[in-house]
Amino acid sequence: MMHENMESGRFPDEHVTLSPADAAAVDALLDPAQAGEAIDGERRQRVAAWLALLQSCPAPEPPGTLLARTLARVGQDAVPQAASAVSSRLRDIFFTRRFAELSAIAATIAILLTVLIPTLSRARVEAQQTACAGNLHQFAEALSQYSADHARELPELASRGATWLPRPDVTPAGTPGDPAVPAADHSNNANLLPLVRGSYAKPELLPCPAAEVSTARFDPSRAVDIPEGIRGYSYINLFGTIKPLWNAGAGVVILSDRNPLFGTQASDDIHANSPNHLGRGENLLLADGSVRWTAAPDVALTAGTLDNIWTPCNFSAPPFSGTETTSSADDSFVSP
Repeated sequence: MMHENMESGRFPDEHVTLSPADAAAVDALLDPAQAGEAIDGERRQRVAAWLALLQSCPAPEPPGTLLARTLARVGQDAVPQAASAVSSRLRDIFFTRRFAELSAIAATIAILLTVLIPTLSRARVEAQQTACAGNLHQFAEALSQYSADHARELPELASRGATWLPRPDVTPAGTPGDPAVPAADHSNNANLLPLVRGSYAKPELLPCPAAEVSTARFDPSRAVDIPEGIRGYSYINLFGTIKPLWNAGAGVVILSDRNPLFGTQASDDIHANSPNHLGRGENLLLADGSVRWTAAPDVALTAGTLDNIWTPCNFSAPPFSGTETTSSADDSFVSP
């Protein structure tokens, strides 16, 4: 069939195929053992001539390095891709694990802070409360020494103003005791100055340790009052005619943490606690020299009744004129 198409000079539009006889002749030439039936000699010669045409255009021998070069090229393309995939996977694993580790660490820190911060804050407040009590114990020693030198009397300035209310910070121009300097107006709290001027107590005792302020610039020899910034305690009011004595028993409060009804952030609540210790309570120095902590400003007297230490005349309410005084020898009223 192929021969006839070639002789006619045309080819079919679809496929050129060998006739079964020509195909058998090609098989016989390629593998005589599978020739099968006898092949026509003329057909055999014709098929052989066709095959001879293939030999007339021999293909060049491939170089011996073709296989190695091919494999190397495949390797060059495959290895970077594989390495990139492995590297990407390793990065994913690393960052995933790293993120998980960091998340675990962050969670652990958050838990620790949740537990530790309140604990540390509470420990700090308790340490300040203890230091404050230590201050009052030193005040007790100073008052004991002062009263021993002054017939059991508590320290008090010789002159005083019309009221016991706090005054602006004022320093006189002259020297204390100079007749040219008029008697200075001062608050009740200024009555603690004789303790410092007489070296019975150091100025560092004046502020409560919870306030964390410095007394470096405070000069008690020239001051007519204790400055607002370092006034950490309230002193028994000595503006009245009834004056308690030192070592007179445990029924009277001589010093306490600062009265909350006065100052820059004054409260109107007579039952509020001192601001010195975050409103948790106040340390008290009693007339017998003992120091105790109370969670409320209403203290029990020897008669078993309650006395509000922030107010005179037993639970009188602010505002005050500054002329109110204690009503009895066992009336505890600590004022600024």
